[in-house]
Amino acid sequence: MSPGAGDHVRVGHHQVRLDREAAAEQQASAALALDLDRGRGGARSTATVVWFDPRRDLALLNVPGITLDPLRLVSAVRSGTTGAVIGYPGGGRQAVVGARVVARTTAVGRDIYSSSLVRREIYVLRAKVRKGDSGGPVVDRSGRPIGVVFAASTVDPNEGYALTNAELRAVLNQVGASRSPVGVSKCAA
Repeated sequence: MSPGAGDHVRVGHHQVRLDREAAAEQQASAALALDLDRGRGGARSTATVVWFDPRRDLALLNVPGITLDPLRLVSAVRSGTTGAVIGYPGGGRQAVVGARVVARTTAVGRDIYSSSLVRREIYVLRAKVRKGDSGGPVVDRSGRPIGVVFAASTVDPNEGYALTNAELRAVLNQVGASRSPVGVSKCAA
């Protein structure tokens, strides 16, 4: 598995999920500019990291004044569920590619610094996941988020990996209503 560059999706009150690379761009007291409409005339907002988890390769951002509706997280889905990965490959334009859940499993791998073993509940996807898709949602055919993309296979160009919503909910439950900035470590990528 290899991590990709960052993307974002609103998952709770004033919070946006992002991967470590975008989180690593800011210091604990600095702000990160976020283009919420990717060049379609939308406003830029300032975001602050309020949770950083190198074990899950997950960060949550507080974006005051955001006007996007939060996405409702779907419970676990079965193998064979079809949908799409939404991302910004190579930091370019938004791309939506077809995806199919191949398996739901508990994967054992390294954290983003390769310093410890981590157990994560993930979906194995049949989808072309590329750098820039990481942090974006995997949605079902109705557009409901079923997971968060975090890596692509280093062996199969048509295989990617997403954290399940159970992993995301665990983080959201730990963060609660916190809006306090947290420090982030150096990016491992």
